[in-house]
Amino acid sequence: MEGAHTVERKSRGYGNRMNTPVLIIDDEKLQRELLSGFLKENEYPIFEAGTLAEAKNILSNQYVGIALVDRRLPDGDGVEFIKEMKRISPHTVFVVITAYGDIPSTVDGMKSGAVDYIEKPVNLKHLLEILKSSSELLFLREDIKKVEEVAISLPDYFICQSPAMRHILSLVSRVAPTETSILLEGETGVGKEMVARLVHKLSPRKDGAFVPVNCAAIPEGLLESELFGYEKGAFTGAQTEKPGIFEEADGGTLFLDEVTELPLPLQAKLLRFLQDGSFRRLGGRKQMHSSVRVISATNRNIRELTAQARFREDLLWRLDVIHIKIPPLRERREDILPLANFFLERFSKRDKKKISGFTPSAIKKLESSSFPGNIRQLANAIEYAVATSRGDAITEEDLPPLEKGAENRSLKEIEKQHIEHILRLCSYNISKAAEILGIHRNTLYQKMQEYRIKKEKE
Repeated sequence: MEGAHTVERKSRGYGNRMNTPVLIIDDEKLQRELLSGFLKENEYPIFEAGTLAEAKNILSNQYVGIALVDRRLPDGDGVEFIKEMKRISPHTVFVVITAYGDIPSTVDGMKSGAVDYIEKPVNLKHLLEILKSSSELLFLREDIKKVEEVAISLPDYFICQSPAMRHILSLVSRVAPTETSILLEGETGVGKEMVARLVHKLSPRKDGAFVPVNCAAIPEGLLESELFGYEKGAFTGAQTEKPGIFEEADGGTLFLDEVTELPLPLQAKLLRFLQDGSFRRLGGRKQMHSSVRVISATNRNIRELTAQARFREDLLWRLDVIHIKIPPLRERREDILPLANFFLERFSKRDKKKISGFTPSAIKKLESSSFPGNIRQLANAIEYAVATSRGDAITEEDLPPLEKGAENRSLKEIEKQHIEHILRLCSYNISKAAEILGIHRNTLYQKMQEYRIKKEKE
C-alpha cells in the first residue's frame, strides 16, 4: 500500500526470522544427515530423531518450530503421529516427507494437522521455500495468540476468523511495542477504535491512559482548548485553568478518530506537537511537554483530501508511518457468525434471556447481508433480535431488515440506504440515529445533505 512501511519481524530468541528450530524425523540416517547439514548451513538450529518415540521425547522437552516428518517410520505412521503431537506441542508446524506413491494418502492425512508435504528425493531449494512459508505461519499464529490474550480482556472482544483480519492482528502484534505513529483506515463501524485499544494494550504504554477523541464530535471553536487546554482568563468564561487532552494522555496513547475533520490551523499545531511533544495551553506562555503515542483514524480517502489541500501533507506523513486498512464486514464474511454469536451471548446475558443460537434461516440472512454499518450495525441487529425474540433461538423474523445485494451497488448507495433505514427506525431523531450509526450529529447532517436525504412526509 502506498505510504505504508514494511514491518520486519524482530528476533524471537533464535536470531532472524528464518532460523526457527527444526526437527528432522526420518529413520534413514543418510537422509537425516543430508537435510541436517544443509539446514545448518542455512543457520537453522536442528534436532534429529530416527523414530517416533525419539521425536516425541524431543517435542515434549524442547521448543520446536517446524517438524519434518517422514511418512513411514519403523514404529508407526508419521501422519497419525502428528495427531498426537499436536496435543503435546500445539505451536509446532508439521511438514510431511513422502515418497511419490504416498502423495494422495498424504494429502488426505494432512487433515491431521500437517501444513504441507515434500516429495522424496527432497529438492533442497523447495525445502527452503516450505520452511520459509512454515515460519511465517508459525509467527502469524504466535502474533495472533498474543493479541487474542489481550483482546479478550477488552470491553468488546475483537473476534476474527478471516485471513485479512488475522493478518491485521499479526501486524498489530509487531508494531504495538514500538513508538511508531499508526493511521487506521476503514469505514464507520469496522472496529478502528478496537484496533487502537489493542495496540495500546500490547504496548509499553499499557499502564498509561488510552484517550479517544472524535475530532468531528467537538465543535471547531472548542477543539483547540480541548486538545491543548487553557489558562485562566484565556477567553470569556475561562474562570480556571484546564489541562487539555494532550496532558491527560501523557505517558499513554491518544486516539484521534476522524482526524481528517481537524481544521487546517489546528492541523499545523498538531504537527508541531508531533515533532517534539511540546505545546502551549490556550492563553499560556509556558512551554509544556507531553509524551504521547498518537494513533489516528479516518473513514475517508486521506490522500485525496491531501491532494485537494484539505489535509496537510506534512502532517499526513507524520501520522501515516504505519498504515492499517481494516476491511468492511462484507469483505470478510467468515467473521459475521462468530461476531453474531458473541453479541448474542452478551445481550442475552444482559437481558436475562436463555437464547441458545440462531436458526439456519437466520444464519443465512446474516451471512448474505451487506452490513454497510459493519460491526456496529451487526451488534445493533443482534441486540434488536434478542430484545424482540420470544423463543430459545433467533429466527430470521426476529432480525431487523438487513441490506442485501451490495455487490451490484456502489458504497455510496449502500451508505445512503443504511442511513435512510436508521433514520426511519428512529423517526428521524437525529441524535438517536447518529448514536446508532456511531457518528456525530454534525457528520450525519453532512451525510444527509450530501445524499439529499429529507424527512419523509407523514
